[in-house]
Amino acid sequence: MNAPYSHESSARRVLAIPIAWWVAASTAIGLALGYSAFSAVIFGQLTLPLSEEFSWSLAKATGAHSLATAIIVIAAPLVGAASDRFGAWRVIAFSIAALPLALAQIAIVNGSLVHFYVAVGLIAIVGAGTLPVTYTKILVTWFERRRGLALGICLAGVGAGMSVIPMAFQWLAQGLGWRAAVLAIAVAMACLMLPLGWLFLRQQPRSPREIDGGIENGRRASAADAPVAAERLRPLREYCLSRSFVILAAVFAVLGVANLGLVVNFMSILREEGLDPSTAARLFGVFGASFTVTRIVTGWFLDRFPPRIVALAITLCPAFGALVLFAGDGVANASFAMVLFAIGMGGEFDVMAFFVARYFPKALYGRLYAGIYSLYNCGAMLGPVSVAHYHDVNGSFSGALLMLSAAMAAAAFAFLALPSAVDGRREQAVLDEAPRVRA
Repeated sequence: MNAPYSHESSARRVLAIPIAWWVAASTAIGLALGYSAFSAVIFGQLTLPLSEEFSWSLAKATGAHSLATAIIVIAAPLVGAASDRFGAWRVIAFSIAALPLALAQIAIVNGSLVHFYVAVGLIAIVGAGTLPVTYTKILVTWFERRRGLALGICLAGVGAGMSVIPMAFQWLAQGLGWRAAVLAIAVAMACLMLPLGWLFLRQQPRSPREIDGGIENGRRASAADAPVAAERLRPLREYCLSRSFVILAAVFAVLGVANLGLVVNFMSILREEGLDPSTAARLFGVFGASFTVTRIVTGWFLDRFPPRIVALAITLCPAFGALVLFAGDGVANASFAMVLFAIGMGGEFDVMAFFVARYFPKALYGRLYAGIYSLYNCGAMLGPVSVAHYHDVNGSFSGALLMLSAAMAAAAFAFLALPSAVDGRREQAVLDEAPRVRA
């Protein structure tokens, strides 16, 4: 539900910065210190040491990642529904408070693989409240005309966290050991995010003047600038059967398969093309830097250019990148392809959040976004395994690169089939098309 506005209220500022931008920055920090960052630590840096310390096979230790991903696929829609019903801040606050307790289970693993799996499952369950669905739901209330940029800032936090948290963990682990390092980072996250959340994330706009942090240097807000005051809701099923939702769900399921299939196997693809492991690892650093910047840039473009064209362009980038890898080897080609993959993966979540907020009522944002997000993760589970299996059977990645490029190109052009309705008419556009889909 949208907050009731008092048109006489003055816009709040903190240190001369409009409160809306403090909210956006807080969501970015929240995602940087959320489940995505911790999963990078657990599965990126702890799996090998744990398998060596407790004599587990690497396959068994890595299997916990599949368990966590499956839980996230199931939990995301539940988190979205809880955010719609109880408010995103309450869901976030619970996760922030509970995540250190769940991570403590990792710190006390004593060699039992079952204990490790239970701990990872618990982290995924309580950490699901720090997924993008909760933080982006907060932002769609605060931003209209600058929503793309705000979402880009928010989602850039994931890339920043996945870059910084593993380094911080490594530094702490060298001095304190990996068990204490896990707990230290978890406690630091809670100590930082609970105050930030209390100050900013739980707030609601008091006036149209606070939307977008003030539009055009404080220009007097008009009815067109304010969010839709009241949205006439239909049953959730009708929105799920609408053309907009079906297109978005199908597109992001395909992108989950294609993008993760490429990125997870990227090191193997490069080695097949003759690059040494150290060079391949350096190229992955190019991906991380490009990934974070792309999210902000994509958001800026979504605010200023036709969103469907922006979505088409960024989705064609990894499709072209796959063709670059297919066409030739060498460091230059691989670097260019990695940048193109980063543009696609960096921008796709901006596009997902932007279009869900554009075409559907805010009261259902959490459930609809989470449904698409879960389908993306289903694709992400299938993609890496499918591409690796293709290589095992055929002895080369070449055919897989061509098929994934074609799939991403088809997904890119599917964005053009979305309605061109503006925000103020998004609900009616979806409701008008729903009967045609059911027919």
